[in-house]
Amino acid sequence: GAALLIGWALLLVRAWRRAPTLGLALLWFPVAIAPVSNVLFASGVALAERTLYLPSVGLALVAGWMADRVPVSQRTLGAVMCAVLALAAATRTWTRTPVWRDARSHALGLVQGLPESYRAHWVAGRVLRATNNPQAADREFAIARGLYGRDVALLRESATLASQLARPQEARTLLDSADSIESRRVER
Repeated sequence: GAALLIGWALLLVRAWRRAPTLGLALLWFPVAIAPVSNVLFASGVALAERTLYLPSVGLALVAGWMADRVPVSQRTLGAVMCAVLALAAATRTWTRTPVWRDARSHALGLVQGLPESYRAHWVAGRVLRATNNPQAADREFAIARGLYGRDVALLRESATLASQLARPQEARTLLDSADSIESRRVER
């Protein structure tokens, strides 16, 4: 990661001097993705296609910069390559569309695409709970807590579900954990 960051910075400095458009593109992507990447701080937004629209402007700038450098004799080949890339992107969009059919398919798509994301499992649990499948929701909440058990809202929601499933001791333990985390945050 550090090597990539150093390489990117060196490329940015070099490009900024020689090809300002390329330099802007290299700077654009990290600046535009930073607020939603959940790397610098937890934004509360799951990384999804909609969060990549603004950062993709950087890719469009690179494509434009590259197209400007293609010799006139190679423009047909460049146009064919662009058409192939556009067709591939359109195909992926078309195959991804069913995930957005309803909340259940979206939640299952999140879990399939991001099995290491606690938020994906939490969202899936919420959807399953809303569709009257509390046992499956409980499993998803448990996975979410296993991945990141320090989210107070997740712990409280899990406690509410445990209480509804007639497991008062587990609900109390989850609430105690949430209170403990919250009190440590207040002390800071």
